[in-house]
Amino acid sequence: MLDRLQALDEGIFRAVNQGCAHPAWDWLFAAASSEKLFLPILAIGAVALLLFGGARGRLLVAVAALNLAIGDGLVNRGIRAIVQRPRPHEALVGTRKIGWRDGAPHISTIRSVYDKPGGKSFPSGHMINNVSTGAAAAWLYPAVSAPVAGWLALMGVARVYCGAHYPSDVIGSVWIGLACAALNIALLEAAWRLARSRWPRLANAPPSLVGLATTRKKPDTRG
Repeated sequence: MLDRLQALDEGIFRAVNQGCAHPAWDWLFAAASSEKLFLPILAIGAVALLLFGGARGRLLVAVAALNLAIGDGLVNRGIRAIVQRPRPHEALVGTRKIGWRDGAPHISTIRSVYDKPGGKSFPSGHMINNVSTGAAAAWLYPAVSAPVAGWLALMGVARVYCGAHYPSDVIGSVWIGLACAALNIALLEAAWRLARSRWPRLANAPPSLVGLATTRKKPDTRG
C-alpha cells in the first residue's frame, strides 16, 4: 500500500514538474515561490496593518509573527528532523529544479541522486507559513477569503512545479498550517486574558481579544 501511494505521489509530481513544463509557468511559479521577492511587500503590509488596521490588523500581525516563530521555527523544523524526507530534486533523476535568481527563473535538471540529501521535503515551510497566515487573514477579513484560497492553490502547485516538494508534502502541510493558525490564535487569546487579569489598567479592556478583533460594526440605520 505504501509503495503504491509513493508511486502515485511520484507520478503526480512528475506530471506537474516535467509534464507541464512551460516558460510562462517557469516565471510564474518561480516568482511565487521567491521569499526575497515578497519580503518588501510583506513588510509594508505589516506596518500598514499595525498603523491603520485597528484591532484586527494588529491581531493578524501578531498571529503572523507567531506563525514564523512557532509554525516555521519549531513545528516545521521539528517534523523535518524526525521525518527526514529528501526533496524531489534530491532523490528523483530528471526533476526540474527551479528557483528565482537575479530577477528571473533559474532552471536545472537533476542528473544524479544526492549522496547527502537535506531531508527537508516534509513539511513545506512555504505552505505552513502561507496557510497559517492566510487562514487567519480570511477569518479576520472574510472578504479576502477567495483571493487567499487562490493564492494558496497557486503556492501549492508552485512548490511541486519547482521541484521542492511532493504533492503529499503540500497536502499535509496545509493541515499543519491550519492547526498552527488555530493554536497561535488560542495562545494570543490566553495571553490577553491573563494580562487582563494581572494588570488593573486593563480591567476595563474588552474581555476577549479575539472577540474585539472579529466584531463587525453594525451599519447606522438611523434616519
